[in-house]
Amino acid sequence: MINIDASNDSFIVLKSFIEEENKTKKLFSHDTIAKQWLYQILLWLMLH
Repeated sequence: MINIDASNDSFIVLKSFIEEENKTKKLFSHDTIAKQWLYQILLWLMLH
């Protein structure tokens, strides 16, 4: 497990991955549940 911190490189990578995913829709085009979970995790990370 990677310990993700808001100032961490991992967080930046994850965030850029989400932005890229929003453009391409490759990974979650047919899996909205996975996308919702991912957004919940990101939201939690940003608020803590």
